[in-house]
Amino acid sequence: MPSILETYEALHGKSKVMAAKAARVFPSGVTHDARAFHPFPIYVQRAQGPRKWDIDGNEYVDFIGGHGALLLGHNRPEVMDAARAAMERGTHFGSSHDLEIMWGQQVIDMVPCAEKVRFTSSGTEATMMALRLARAYTGRERIIKLPDHFHGWNDLLTGRTRDDDPLPFSVGVPAAFYSTLTVLPADDIPPLREALATHDIAAVILEPTGAHWGTHPLSPAYLREARKLTDETGTLFIMDEVITGFRMAPGGAQQAYDITPDLYHRPLETLLATFGISIALQQLAKNIFGTQARPLTSPEWLGGALTFNDVISISYIRIAIFVLALIFLALILFVLKRTRLGLEVRAVTQNPGMAASMGINPDRINVLTFGLGSGIAGIAGVAIGLYAKVTSEMGADYIVQSFMTVVVGGVGNVWGTLAGASLIGFLQKGIEWLNPSNTLAAQTYMILFIILFIQFRPKGIVALKGRAAAD
Repeated sequence: MPSILETYEALHGKSKVMAAKAARVFPSGVTHDARAFHPFPIYVQRAQGPRKWDIDGNEYVDFIGGHGALLLGHNRPEVMDAARAAMERGTHFGSSHDLEIMWGQQVIDMVPCAEKVRFTSSGTEATMMALRLARAYTGRERIIKLPDHFHGWNDLLTGRTRDDDPLPFSVGVPAAFYSTLTVLPADDIPPLREALATHDIAAVILEPTGAHWGTHPLSPAYLREARKLTDETGTLFIMDEVITGFRMAPGGAQQAYDITPDLYHRPLETLLATFGISIALQQLAKNIFGTQARPLTSPEWLGGALTFNDVISISYIRIAIFVLALIFLALILFVLKRTRLGLEVRAVTQNPGMAASMGINPDRINVLTFGLGSGIAGIAGVAIGLYAKVTSEMGADYIVQSFMTVVVGGVGNVWGTLAGASLIGFLQKGIEWLNPSNTLAAQTYMILFIILFIQFRPKGIVALKGRAAAD
C-alpha cells in the first residue's frame, strides 16, 4: 500500500516538475513562506467560486481564499465587472483620483477606529508606519508585542524570544536593535500591567484573534483589559487586523469584540437624555393644556374577570392587553424580518456607517424607527389607560419601568426587551411579596439592582452584535 507521500507525488507529477524549476529561481522555491511545504507545493491552473484546480487536474475546495482576501470567492461576476471597469479607465494614473477617496471613505465608514486612512502595499509597511507614528505621538520608544504574533517583516517586530534567553532576537538583525522591544506572554494580564506601569511604552501591538491565524486565540477579556490599561497609561493600542479586517465583522475584530470602553455607555446616555426630554415635554403639555385629563373607560364587553378559584382571577382587560401585546410583537417581528424597512432598521442599528455606504439614509431610518416606536407606545398608553387610572402623571409612572426594562434587556433588541420585562416584573413582584406594606421599597431595590446590573452587563441581557463605534 503506497504511503501518503507516494500518493501525493503520484497525483501531482506536473507540480513536482514545476517546483523543481521554481527552486532555481526563488529562495525556498516559493514566493510566499505559506507555500513552502514538503515535498513541494501544488501549482494551480485556474479557480472559480470556492474551488480551484491544479495543473494535474486535481480539484480542491479553496480554504486559503487568497490568504483571506477573497471573501466572495474567485471570479465573482460583480467583482470582475468592477475590476474591468476600473482597468478600462487606466492601469496606473500616478495621480489623485475619485476612486481613492471613495475607497478611503468606505474604510472609515466600516472600521470603528478609523478617522483617516493611509494605504500601504503590505502589512509590513502598515505596522512599521503605525509603530513610527506611535513613537512620534507618545515621545516614547519601547514597544510591546506577544509571542508568535506576526506583524510583517520589519526588523523590530520579527524579534522573538528563546527559552534560554529572554531578550528578543532574529537572524540578520543586530541584537542592540531589540533594546526597545518587550515580548510578553499572551493572554496574561499581570505581566502586561507590570510592563505598562513604567509609563515608557509607546504602543502595544497584537493580533486580536491570536497567533497563527487564530489557532492560539486571545480571550476577549484580555483584549478589553489591554485596552483599559493602555488608556490608563497613555499607551497606544494597535490591533493588527491584516487577518481579521472585514472578515470577523464589517469593521473587523474591533467591531466584533466591541472593545472600546466608551461604547458601553452610549445606550445608557441616550436613555437618560430621553427620560429628561420626556419630563420636559410633559411639563410643557401641562402648561399649555392644563392638568385635567379626560376620563377613559373600558368597554362593557371587557368587564369582569376570568376566575380560576377564590384566590386567582384575571380581569378580561388584562387578558386583552396581553393579547394586544402579542399581536404587536408579531407585527414588529414581521416588519423587522420581512420588510425592507426592517432590513434597513437592522442595518442602521448594527452599523450606521456601513449602512450609509450601502445607500441607506441613517437619519431617515432613525426618524421612521422613532415614529414606529412612538406609535406603538401611544397605543400601549391607551391600552394601559383602559386598566389603570389615566392622569397627567401616568407617563412618569411608567417611564421608569420602561427605562429599566430596556437597560436590562439591551438597547435595540426585541428579545432582550422581553427578557428584561420578564425579569423586572418577576423580581419586583417578588420583592413586593416579601414586603407587601412598602411598594416604594420594591421600586428602590429595583433601581439599585439596575445600577449594579449595568456595571457588569452594560449592554443588557441580549446585547446587539456588530454595533459600530459611531452608533
